[in-house]
Amino acid sequence: MKVFYMGIFRYQSDKPLELCHETDLTHIRFYKDKVAALLTVAALEAAKRTEVGAQLKIKEEGRVIHVRGYESNICGVLISDEEYPLRIAQTLLGRICSAFATRYPASAISDAQQPNSMPLPELKDYIVKAQDPSKADPIFQLEQTLDETKVILYNTFDSLLERGEKLDSLIAKSDMLSAQSKMFYTQAKKQNSCCVVM
Repeated sequence: MKVFYMGIFRYQSDKPLELCHETDLTHIRFYKDKVAALLTVAALEAAKRTEVGAQLKIKEEGRVIHVRGYESNICGVLISDEEYPLRIAQTLLGRICSAFATRYPASAISDAQQPNSMPLPELKDYIVKAQDPSKADPIFQLEQTLDETKVILYNTFDSLLERGEKLDSLIAKSDMLSAQSKMFYTQAKKQNSCCVVM
């Protein structure tokens, strides 16, 4: 699970303005600047399609663009691989939009003219933490722990059922042995009754 891009855009009628962004391209060896530019273009196109309060998920060539429209005329964009959990992506977008709106008043956001003119230093921390969803969202870690516990419980129940079946077969064998021993005892008694030992 990997997050490649996080950014904040201001809504505009025809072309949203990227106010700040952060990328993590450590896995890419060549053309990092071109990949970063492509991510920005994809984020810009996704931001165009998003209305205030809306949440979008756009799949494209092994990547997913998560978009969340936020109050204060801004929207957050997160680009990840397909395995990244949707709930965590939307939670992170809510957090970064909230942090941005807290840092900058609505008037400063509407007055911005230049791309990337309103930095959000904590965005770097968010993208680093986002690489491990269990660190980004404690609920995700709890869900993983619960899933692991479910697997352990299912395995335990399966082994208990197997043991129960083995116990049932042992009890049946014991009952058969008991019945055979009673038959043997009665036959031996009959055999011994005809002969008297003196």
